[in-house]
Amino acid sequence: MSFISMLIILIPNTITNHGFFLYAGDYAFQEIPFYYHASDYVKNNTIGWDWQTDLGSDFLTSYGFYLIGSVFFWIVSRLSGMTVVYAMPVMLAFKTAVGALGAYLYISRYVKKEEAVFIGAYMYAFSGFQMTSLVFNHFHDVTALFPFLLLSFDLLVTENKKVFFAIMVAVTAATNYFFFFGIAVFVIIYYVVRCTVKDFIFSIKNFFNIVLEAIIGVSCAAIILVPTVLLLHSSERVGETLYGVDLVSYNDNTIIPKILQSLFLIPDPSSGGMLFKSQDNTHNWASISLYLPLFTITGVAAFLKTNKKSWVSCILKVCIIIALVPGLNSIFSMFNSSYYARWYYMPVLIMCLATAKSLESGYDLSIGIKTEAAALVILAVIFCLPNKVIKQSERLSVALGKKENIETEIKWFKFSDTPVLFWQCMAFSVIFLLVIFVYEHERKKPGTLKKISAVLVALNIINFIIFINSTISETRFDSEEVHDSFIAYEPQINDDDIYRIAHASSNSNVNYGMVWDYMNAGCFNSVEANEINDFYYNVKGIKRNMMSSYESEDYPAYSLLSVKYIFNLSTGDDLNVEIKPVKLPGCSLYDKQQCYYIYKNDCYIPFGFMYDYCIDDKTLEGYLDENITENKYQYKQFAMLRALVLDNEDIDEYRDYIKPLPASMLEDLDEETYYSDCEDRRSESCSSFEYDSKGYHAQINTDRKGLVFFSVPCSEGWNAKVNGADVKVIKAHYGLTAVTVEPGENDIEFFYETPGLAEGKKISFVSLSVLVIYSLAVVIQYRRRETVRKAAEV
Repeated sequence: MSFISMLIILIPNTITNHGFFLYAGDYAFQEIPFYYHASDYVKNNTIGWDWQTDLGSDFLTSYGFYLIGSVFFWIVSRLSGMTVVYAMPVMLAFKTAVGALGAYLYISRYVKKEEAVFIGAYMYAFSGFQMTSLVFNHFHDVTALFPFLLLSFDLLVTENKKVFFAIMVAVTAATNYFFFFGIAVFVIIYYVVRCTVKDFIFSIKNFFNIVLEAIIGVSCAAIILVPTVLLLHSSERVGETLYGVDLVSYNDNTIIPKILQSLFLIPDPSSGGMLFKSQDNTHNWASISLYLPLFTITGVAAFLKTNKKSWVSCILKVCIIIALVPGLNSIFSMFNSSYYARWYYMPVLIMCLATAKSLESGYDLSIGIKTEAAALVILAVIFCLPNKVIKQSERLSVALGKKENIETEIKWFKFSDTPVLFWQCMAFSVIFLLVIFVYEHERKKPGTLKKISAVLVALNIINFIIFINSTISETRFDSEEVHDSFIAYEPQINDDDIYRIAHASSNSNVNYGMVWDYMNAGCFNSVEANEINDFYYNVKGIKRNMMSSYESEDYPAYSLLSVKYIFNLSTGDDLNVEIKPVKLPGCSLYDKQQCYYIYKNDCYIPFGFMYDYCIDDKTLEGYLDENITENKYQYKQFAMLRALVLDNEDIDEYRDYIKPLPASMLEDLDEETYYSDCEDRRSESCSSFEYDSKGYHAQINTDRKGLVFFSVPCSEGWNAKVNGADVKVIKAHYGLTAVTVEPGENDIEFFYETPGLAEGKKISFVSLSVLVIYSLAVVIQYRRRETVRKAAEV
């Protein structure tokens, strides 16, 4: 039923969009490109370097968070071309069904009435967390597996049924390391609470079995976990943790109200909030929702009232405390300082169990109904409160970038930026409440539970379809534009050179190039080579966070990064005004295709070129701070085309290969010097450049010794040879690569191996062998016991 329900929910959008499910935000701009690109990559390459992800990145660690370890991805990856994208909604429905099945099997251990079990499982599959996380397709891989992992844990602890838990640990850990860390935390809490209330009987032998199977499972996933841990160890984003008052109090005062709202009201679109919207984007994408379809908090409240000391009640209370305390909440996200609620699906499963138990036991739902009704009234009152809003006369200026001296006015009924969406959700919530009110008065009649199950399915489908459409409307997602500019379009460029492409106008479409099979300057991906983050920060002056993009004012960076073609989306900006051709110095209009103006960079420099001069970062930054007041980072890009930025140690080591830049040559850099510097770099560039997932090969003929620069991240895992001899891989230009060459013909080879992959393979192979032997031993032991038991019966 869950599979059919999700298909019905997705069909209207799919029909509207020419057979593709196109949804707002990350789904369109990350999930679809990633699925297409990754499925193409694994069919045509060995696991190694990925040239289509940003400036290049390790494939395994770049997509370990998203899909590379997911069994659901590997099923779809067998398809070819756009068939992968066609299959994504079907796979989403399949994942929903798998999650519902797991929840059904888990809940049925504690609830025996089939209708109640069905309701609990169905609510889990279509919970508010699943709704608000629809934009994150890869989240559903984990939520589908979690009930099975918890079930396997129960079976190991209570019935000593072995192996299943080890398998689920391995599968879940491989699917998503980030979510697995949170699951491990939850399972520990789950075990401790159930032991504390004497529901689980603690024994050393049983505890040893748990630890043993956990270690085996984690070790089986080492092929993904070892390389990932090595990458995360040096990642800035992972290293940022909470301290001081931030450990006990959220600095965003909308988070706690948002959490409470999520218990009672249909969830907001992922990108914002109907009432409690984060102004600095703290929680707009955090997946905050504890909402259960139709029953909301009613069944949970009834269970808590009747079973105050139950392990279910204790776990839910612990989870609420954790959710309200920042330091505790951060444990589920590897202690990251960024706020996430991406562990809420775990207490949601327990809430579904509590609701199912309440329905089976016939608990009085009136306390939950009254609580839900009171919450809806409070939320309606909050909506009516006055708020400061931008004056109508200022809105266009703000939309165009104005940030200071903005005139505001106080208005009632303006607490929400999305009043239509709020009242729509409120209307559905009231309808759900009325249905539960009727059920409460009819619950003792035969067949009532069956009828309410049918009502749940019908109302959920309607509500989910409206939620999808509302999200698309509120986020101004233009599915036709996505279809025309991405799905149904492939650039027609007649050029045999090796080059990158870039997007000049829109950050949202930076991932399209990987689907078109181009190398790219820019990407929207949470996990990439750390060197890309360093380069981006130093060239743009902003932290990369999750996205890198180079706009029209970054035209010097285009040449530095061997970008030859720049795409400018011709329609579809926020104000629905046509975008005219942009001015890109050194570029000419190549063609107008579909909805793109395509520009050719006439200052394009091939991959691999030499410099006459070098400079250290301190000297360059000092000059910029003292002399450049406007467009500092564009000026810095000009300078980086004139001199190679190196560490002081490398400047000393390679003084025979490259000279320090005279201070006078940093002066008066502009568009004209840009043209001449590009020509100088191009005159000493590689004559050939070839690449694959194992590395790259280039050739250059020069009349002097020097350094050849490649705009490839200088990640750990690279080794280089020049004319067959090993050479040092030099870090240049804030995280990119250079090597030394000698006069004459130079044959340059770079070889890449994913750090930790070889070790991870060995650990996984040994662990899988141990798991097989362990499984056989368990089977043999079971058969012996059965033989003894049958003999005793005779």
